[in-house]
Amino acid sequence: MGLAKRKNGIANWVPLACFLTLFLLFVVIGLELAPYHMLREVEDENETLKAQLDDRARRREAILRLWQLRSEGVGIRNRHVQPDEEIGWKAEYEAWREQVLTEAQIISPYLEAWLRTLDRMRPAPALSPSASTEHTRKRQIMSEILARMEEFLSAEMLNKDIVSSAYNWTHRLSHRITVSSAGRELAAPLCTPLQEGS
Repeated sequence: MGLAKRKNGIANWVPLACFLTLFLLFVVIGLELAPYHMLREVEDENETLKAQLDDRARRREAILRLWQLRSEGVGIRNRHVQPDEEIGWKAEYEAWREQVLTEAQIISPYLEAWLRTLDRMRPAPALSPSASTEHTRKRQIMSEILARMEEFLSAEMLNKDIVSSAYNWTHRLSHRITVSSAGRELAAPLCTPLQEGS
């Protein structure tokens, strides 16, 4: 009876021992593989961040090109064109418009759609006489595209200035706050008086 009891007692521990062995095996394997998985996640995150930075750089470059294209567009639109020069002007206009739409697509598909689809047009500025009715129509289209470009670029510039000045303001504010010995925050004056002779 004592021997059977002893075999039964050992038999009860075998499943627990197997479970513990498998558990420890999985933990050891997991600890061995964890650094590789973590490294892979870090590499993937780095690739994502690099892509985002590349997109921001492409967007910034496209905005600069839009400013240049706006300046070129004003020159093309305002140029006095004789009837025999109209075909060359029209080709220059079409190339300019396609280049504007390409750059706008890089910035935002919404901007590109806004510049491509002109459902409403403002009155065009006073310009020199047109070479033909087609020339007048193209100049009106160009005027609307230029006005929309100006609206977008001005808003983009204003947004950048607002974000930049908000950062500068909080940065200056954080440097001017001091902590007293009692642990209370004391704000130093945010503006310093002008010195005579400055």
